[in-house]
Parts: sequence; C-alpha cells; structure tokens
Amino acid sequence: MFLKFSATDSKSGSRVSEVVEAESMPALINRLKSEGYEHIRVLPVTTTKRRKREWVLPHRVSGKELKIVTRQLAVTLAAGFMLTEALESIAGDLENTYFSRIIHNIKEDVSAGTIFSAALAKYPKIFSKSYVAIIKSGEATGWLHKTLANLAQYLENNERLREKVKASVSYPLFVLFFAIFIVTVIVVFIIPRFEGMFSQLNAELPLITRLLVGTSEFLIEKTPFILIGLFLLTMFVLLSLRFKKVQYLADALILKIPLVGKEIIHKSLIARFCRTLGFLISGGVSLSTSLNITSEITKHCQMQDSIQAINEHIVAGGMISEQIKTQPLFPNLVYKMVLLGERVGKLDEMLNRTADYYEEEIEFSLQKLTALLEPALIVFVGGLVFVIVVALYLPIFRISELIK
Repeated sequence: MFLKFSATDSKSGSRVSEVVEAESMPALINRLKSEGYEHIRVLPVTTTKRRKREWVLPHRVSGKELKIVTRQLAVTLAAGFMLTEALESIAGDLENTYFSRIIHNIKEDVSAGTIFSAALAKYPKIFSKSYVAIIKSGEATGWLHKTLANLAQYLENNERLREKVKASVSYPLFVLFFAIFIVTVIVVFIIPRFEGMFSQLNAELPLITRLLVGTSEFLIEKTPFILIGLFLLTMFVLLSLRFKKVQYLADALILKIPLVGKEIIHKSLIARFCRTLGFLISGGVSLSTSLNITSEITKHCQMQDSIQAINEHIVAGGMISEQIKTQPLFPNLVYKMVLLGERVGKLDEMLNRTADYYEEEIEFSLQKLTALLEPALIVFVGGLVFVIVVALYLPIFRISELIK
C-alpha cells in the first residue's frame, strides 16, 4: 500500500514529507523510527488519487532530471554525506514523484546491503548500462563522488548537444507545420466558398484556378481515405523496421540524406562513439566491455556492426586503431587521434578531444543548415500563398470578361 508520511530527521532537524510504499502503517512507523525520524505522521494515499497523480505525471525521467540528480549526488557525497543520506535528501526534493519513488527505493536497497550499482541496475529504463558500469567502477576504486562528477559532466555534454539540435530545428519545423496548417485552412474552408461563386460564372476558368479547385475537391472528398492510407503506411513502416535488414537499409539511407546525413547524423554518431568510449575507459571500464556497452547504446545498425568488428579485433589481441582504419564509417581523423592516444597512453583523453571536435562541427553544421532552411521555408510558404491568392483572384480580376 502507498502511504504519505511527514517526519523530522533527528540528525539534520529538517522536515521530510513524501509518498512511499509499505506493508502497513505500523511497519512504516517502525521503519522510520529505526532510521532516526521523530514526530512521525502517516496518512493513507487512496488508489484513485495515486492513479490520478501517475496519470498526470507519467512514469518518465528526462535526461535533464537524471543529469541534475547525478550532479547532486556528486556534490553531497563530496561534502561528506553518506550515500543513503544523499539519496534520501535528493528524493525528498524531486518534483517528479515517480523518480522520487525510484530514488527512495534505491536508498532502501542500499540500506538493506545492496551495492549501489546493483540497485541502479534494477531500473534499466532510467539508468543505462553505461551509467551502471561507471558507477560500478567508481565503487571498485573507492572514489564514487569523483566518478559521479565525471558522469554528470558526461550527461551534461550529451544534454547540451541534444538541446542545440532541438533549438536549431524547432523554428524551421514550426514554420513548416504552420504552413501546412494555413494551406489546410485555405483548402478546406476558403476555396469551397470561391468554388460556389466560380460555378455561377458560365466561362472557362484559368488553368491555375481549375487545378487549385480540383485539388481542393479531391482532398476534401478523399480525406478519410488519405488519413487511413497514411495510418496504414505508418504502421507498415514501423512493423518493417522490426526486421534487421529493413532497419539496416533505413540506417544506411539516413546517412545519405542531403545536408543532414553526412554533416549532422554521421558526425553525431562519431561524436557519441568517441564520447561514450572515452568516458567509459576513463572510468576504469575495460576496453572490450566499453566497446560492448557503446555498441548496445548506439541506435544505428552500421555503427553497431563496426563497433562489434573493432571489439572482436581487440579480443583477438589487436589494436583498436588498426581496426578503426578499416571501417569506412570512421573518418581518418578518428583513426589518427586513436593511434596517437594508444602511443602516448592517453586513449580516453584523445577520444574526448575528438568528441569535442565533432560536437563543434555539428554545431557549425546546424548553424549553416538553419541559415539555409529559414529563408528557404519563408520563400516556400510565401510562394505557396502567392500561388493560391493568384489562383483565387485571377477570375475576379477578369470577372467582366467572364460575365460577357
């Protein structure tokens, strides 16, 4: 059952209030007393309220929330807090009740003797394999707070790149969808009004007007079939992507998209590979394990195959630079940086520097793409509206001739 309690922490004197899962009220009160809480008050949470809250706040943890919690853990542990104290403090401050409950459950597991990495591994949708692997290496070295600080930096870099991509494409997408909305309104509501007026004129309409009116009639009459067709096409594509060969083909085609494929998607794959692999190696994870984890979190079939080929070469006793050189997906710069890292014994540092370079390249490419797309979309929307206006008003300008 779910219970809401409020109590005073005898150590810090702070007041804590949250919703937790317990067998009964007495069991929760005994547990809180054993943890050093005083002035305990427990109230039941009805199933209806809990379901309503979970419907409003779905079971989801954003990258930003994970990044903040990781940074908070690093700071509190560095300040001398025990892990259970840090988790309890963070859980009480979270606005996301689902994430708060997860952190509290992890704290309970750690209090019961479960190692921190094993407690995190119970929630793979929130804490990825790379996240758990780094925490495990931090536990082995005894420098968990430093490991968490590096992990927070890694998450912040990923989140920063994601936000840059989002910000760059948001405006062009807004313009595109706004244009679709405007054209839909014109086709569905405005053109039929003009069509009624044109039908009263016993004269041949201009070609552009006839095409526009015909298009409007077709879209209005066939809208149900168009929507059903789009739905079936979407379902077919989604089902087809479950097959390895289709997914492999789709990933290959994505890299061939003009302007976007090579300049943004390809560079993003390289940057993510270098950042993740360098981060895992710097955290004390073995090279082979790091490659396996990097492959698992990569959502691109060609990149996964390349990483697996590199890992097989490593297991056989080869150098990572030798195999990277043979993989067409990796640019020559990656090979040179990895080779240098192997020679000087700083592979993780060279990988992180390579990731920095490609992330800067992605940002520059996004700026160029935005600079091209914005005027192109404005011209497209303006031209579309101009054609529609001309098509609708050209017969009106010639109305005297049409009447005769």
